[in-house]
Amino acid sequence: MVNRLMVATAALATSASANGLLERQGSGATCDCWQTNGTSADSYTHYRFFDYRNIKNVPQVPALIPADADAQGTNYPSQGGFVNSTDDFGKFWTTETFTYLKDADKSNKYEAQASMANVYIQSKDSYSGDYMDDAPDDAISWLTLRTSRPDKNFATMSQLTSKDVYVYGTMRFAGRVVGPTGACAGFFSYALDDGDNNEADIEILTKDGAYANGLEVHYTNQPSDINGEDSGTSLNSTLVTSFYKWQTHRFDWRQSATDFYADAGQHKLQIAKQVPKGDSQLTINMWSTGNDWTDSLAVGEEAEYHILWIEWAYNTSDTAQATCSNTCQLDSPEVGFLSPSKFADDEVAKYNGTNQPVAIPSTVDEGQSNGSSTSSTSTSTNSASSSTQTGASSKVVVNSLLFVGAGMLAAVLAM
Repeated sequence: MVNRLMVATAALATSASANGLLERQGSGATCDCWQTNGTSADSYTHYRFFDYRNIKNVPQVPALIPADADAQGTNYPSQGGFVNSTDDFGKFWTTETFTYLKDADKSNKYEAQASMANVYIQSKDSYSGDYMDDAPDDAISWLTLRTSRPDKNFATMSQLTSKDVYVYGTMRFAGRVVGPTGACAGFFSYALDDGDNNEADIEILTKDGAYANGLEVHYTNQPSDINGEDSGTSLNSTLVTSFYKWQTHRFDWRQSATDFYADAGQHKLQIAKQVPKGDSQLTINMWSTGNDWTDSLAVGEEAEYHILWIEWAYNTSDTAQATCSNTCQLDSPEVGFLSPSKFADDEVAKYNGTNQPVAIPSTVDEGQSNGSSTSSTSTSTNSASSSTQTGASSKVVVNSLLFVGAGMLAAVLAM
């Protein structure tokens, strides 16, 4: 079994159709669209699931970057190449190595260097930080993004940017944020053109652990201010479950509004002003620059952003008006903490020693399916349309990828 973040890519054989979990399907038919159950029933033609809960033989956590780090951040790879741009992890994510400079007006009080060494896989057994006994029972690992401040004038940070580009979608992650005051964890869409003015954000500030008992989250359609005036598009929401605890956060970027969810799928709020437009990328980061909004990490402190899984269904500019012949429900039920990692070694695929999948067993009960199929779906301006037609005229080419923690199987389907 492959234990590095290498990805086995294949068109699934017919025998895989019994594994409803793997294909996100219902009634034995493969999905070509995925529908949400949110404030509107939007459908999407592309699907990604990245699962970091069952990764084995995880190397040692990378050492903190010293204050004299290389300007590009490339001299400090993560876990000896376990996670870096040369692995298949890099086919889907760019690990950024830019620098936030200290500002003359002190809005950034210290320089912050993004580095590969701050993006790594953490095993539960080796974790000794805050809330160490709080990992879900089925998780033995998670993805970590880290920020630290080794020096008065220098901090390190982390950022992942998707290589997939999309227009509208539903984005979710299960995770938590731990650490002292002074850091920000972000999960957001960012447009290729004029991104600062076309951005939908979920942001968690570690200072809210001290000031709000970890019960506050920040939602924004950027920009939050225009010419120094509050735009009215940056809102706070109170959580039922502290962000120190594992939970699912979600935002649905639609043409008419951005909707935000947390606390077991509760709709927290909607922002209908300044809705982002244009081709965008999904971005995840953990940073600290000492600005007034985040406050500062003390020298020697660090904060971490832990992610169990990321789920992402979306359209592209090429597929936004595609026709769907078999639509599956994303939220019937939600992924939750217990489902995808259950199709681990024996239930997903065997490897023949060359990192290529061989026969996929068909013993998984189809009743385990996460999604149910529907043949009739309401349409919206940012959704793919649904159809009960069959044949080439209703066929959609869909890139559906699933990362499975044990061996990180990526199944790419083309219907």
